Amino acid sequence: MEFTVTAYDLSVNSCQKSRSSKGYGITSSGFDLRGHTIDSARVISVDPHIIPLGSKVRLTFKEDKYKKYDNIYTALDKGGLIKNQRIDLFVGDNIWSKNKIKDFGVTQAYVEIIKD
Repeated sequence: MEFTVTAYDLSVNSCQKSRSSKGYGITSSGFDLRGHTIDSARVISVDPHIIPLGSKVRLTFKEDKYKKYDNIYTALDKGGLIKNQRIDLFVGDNIWSKNKIKDFGVTQAYVEIIKD
């Protein structure tokens, strides 16, 4: 399957919650993203009607500039804007500026569910 992929961090711009908000950094499945990097978390946000929460997912990006993100991630979050064949890739606890999230942009990746 081919999905559209964007990036998110724990900034207000990405999650609409400030550090003082209840539930800040906690995914829909209860995993705490605070203090994590992309490598330590390996979390994606998905539409649970398409990819069940808890699934292990292999992402293989189509464009060369994104190949460094090819890896296995766990679907532990869902977002209000994440519908159908769209994935949001967690890139770290506020380590990316608004510009870096914007620079990540929108890309395409092949998705293989390897375990749910």
